[in-house]
Amino acid sequence: MEIIMNKNIGIIYGVMTLALFASCGSISSQPADEATSVDTASADSAVVMFATDFSSSGQLYEGILTDGITELGNSGVSDLGSSGIVRASGEQLYILHDGYSFGSSDNIQILDAATFVTEAQYSLGNGANPHDVVVTGDTAYVSIYNAAFDPDNTDVSGNPADVVEMDLATGEIIRRYSFSDFLNDDGDKLGRADQMVLVGGILYVVLQDSMADFSVNAPGLIGMIDIVSKDVEGVMTLQTKNPVDIVLGSDGDRLFVASAEYDTSGSDGGLEVLDRSTGESLFVVDDEDLGGYLERLATDNDGVYAVASTLDADFNFSSKVMRLSADATDASSITTIDDAGSDVREILVTDGHLWISRREINQATGVREPRVDVIDLATEELLGESMIPAAPVTSMVALP
Repeated sequence: MEIIMNKNIGIIYGVMTLALFASCGSISSQPADEATSVDTASADSAVVMFATDFSSSGQLYEGILTDGITELGNSGVSDLGSSGIVRASGEQLYILHDGYSFGSSDNIQILDAATFVTEAQYSLGNGANPHDVVVTGDTAYVSIYNAAFDPDNTDVSGNPADVVEMDLATGEIIRRYSFSDFLNDDGDKLGRADQMVLVGGILYVVLQDSMADFSVNAPGLIGMIDIVSKDVEGVMTLQTKNPVDIVLGSDGDRLFVASAEYDTSGSDGGLEVLDRSTGESLFVVDDEDLGGYLERLATDNDGVYAVASTLDADFNFSSKVMRLSADATDASSITTIDDAGSDVREILVTDGHLWISRREINQATGVREPRVDVIDLATEELLGESMIPAAPVTSMVALP
């Protein structure tokens, strides 16, 4: 069976995961009213985490690292959807609820980062399935995975909008941007906008350009929006297919893109590096050479970190985290940072530490043993004790 996924949880994979919960019993989420506070004032680094079993309310945790000791506390927020990502900007946290699972309602929830009090919550349209949000000032740019689902979600030319611009003071969507003119004209012009990065006034948007059944028959694209002129600038065409994540290299000149080919015997997936100024593809590290399909990326001054995963016939997921040096021109500098073998759900690099959310999952036992590890990147050693959330952490962000 071919499994078609995207960055957070695949379409088929999501159905199978929910089936596992139904047959094996869902993970008991820590009740939101059982909040446990952690003191972030003296922390070496502090991280907010979104955890979920995809069938009940998500949980928002605070993770801290102080003098090599890790600690985890539940924020106590009780009104979260069952699937989402967390981002931070200024003094606010932004929870983007996608459309993958029960209890998620395609909206953006804004919380005070210090108190976790919800300040506003705005709809993005039923069925929109938003995948990422970039905030600058009082404006949010949101990628819309199901752009064609809502007939009102169109740009000025009437094309399905892959990115919407929202006024965060009012929740009004003030502009809609479509890349329809650049998509493969195969009868299913679906951009499937995913992760984004903002650099120098240009918003770079991952476009999977898939068919209605989520199969992919064309190279992936990186769409470009000038947020100053409010114009769609065009696209960069990838050598790989089905891009799912994008980060900016520490030199500020190169974009690193993860493209997920779940049958890694082909040559369409891997880590692709682009020259940001010219759009030229500089090199590709094939996923077969990485030892699995790529799911997610993170970056710091030392390099780019990638999660490569495999899946066997018994639904056993196994992941490893690798690092490509910041000045790499090919695959020769790739090293493995973590190869614990469990299913890695998310990674984050902050203050010289690699945060790894993982879980065990297979067909016989379902999902179990969620935890978050912190690795000192200077020594590549595990710090403190693993942090144990009630459900797997699927998104993390460092507090400003």
